[in-house]
Amino acid sequence: MMNLMAGLPDPQLETSVLAIIVNTGGLMFNNISLGLSGKASTRVSNELSVGRTQVTRVVVRSILLTAIASGTILGFPMTLFSNIWGSLFSNEENVVRYVSRTIPLLVASIFLDGFQCALTQVL
Repeated sequence: MMNLMAGLPDPQLETSVLAIIVNTGGLMFNNISLGLSGKASTRVSNELSVGRTQVTRVVVRSILLTAIASGTILGFPMTLFSNIWGSLFSNEENVVRYVSRTIPLLVASIFLDGFQCALTQVL
């Protein structure tokens, strides 16, 4: 609704692209980042509750490495196939082209969300 009210040059295009990007980001966040954060919270609290601080450090490092790996595993194919990603949702050429230009920002967001989610639960 905000896109339509903002008077953007092509509100239908912008709304379509926004829906695709938000759904993709939500899918990646809910399936990967939230799962990783739950694992981080449980594992760190279990190790700290028995007083194993050295093991906790290893756990936190492994969680950060997992966040890097998952961000890379998700981001690389999305960037590689950015021209195809929009066509999974729409058959309009403008939407597909616009989504492919927006994918790098989405990949950066997914990558950084993995860190944020994991570190929030570690804290």
